[in-house]
Amino acid sequence: MDQTHAPSPLAGAVHDLATEVVLALRSGDHLATVCGAAGIDEENRTGIAAARVIGADVLLPSVLYGRNPHPGDVAVLDRAVREFPPKPDAPAATAWSHWHMISTLRRIAPPPPGAPAVTYEEPDAAWLEQAPWQSFTHQLSVLAPLAVPAAPSAVQRAASARAVDLARGFVRAV
Repeated sequence: MDQTHAPSPLAGAVHDLATEVVLALRSGDHLATVCGAAGIDEENRTGIAAARVIGADVLLPSVLYGRNPHPGDVAVLDRAVREFPPKPDAPAATAWSHWHMISTLRRIAPPPPGAPAVTYEEPDAAWLEQAPWQSFTHQLSVLAPLAVPAAPSAVQRAASARAVDLARGFVRAV
C-alpha cells in the first residue's frame, strides 16, 4: 500500500482500495482481486477496516461485470462485516451500509453448508418516508451504494414511492 502521503494508515488503505476498485471498474478486467492489488488480505486489520469504509463496493467490479468475485475479496469483506458491526446508536447510513454488505455477500458468495452465516435485519427506513425532499435526496445520495439492480430494500421502495422528490433533488444537485 502506498500510504506515504496519507494522514493515517487507515486513510491510506481506504485510498488504495478505492483506487483499485476504480481501476477494476474502468478496465473491466484490471485485476482478479481488488483487495489483493491494494495489498490487503484477511489478516490485515487496517485493510479490513478500509473494506468496511468502502463497503459492498469492494465487490462492485465483480457484480457489474458478471464474474465471480475473488475469494480473497469475499474473505476480506466477510471479515469486515464480522469485525466492524455498527453500534446500536450508529447513523442510519452506517446501518444500511452494513446490511448491504451482508446482503451482497449472501447473494454473491453464500456461506458453505454448515458454516455460520452473519445475520442482520434490514434497518428501518420509515424516516425516509417522512423526510422533507431536501433531506430525503441528501440521504439517498449517502445511500447510493444500495442502488444495485438485484437488491431490493426499503430504501429502494421509499425512493420508488417518491420519484418526484428524487427528481427535484437531482435537478437541484446538477
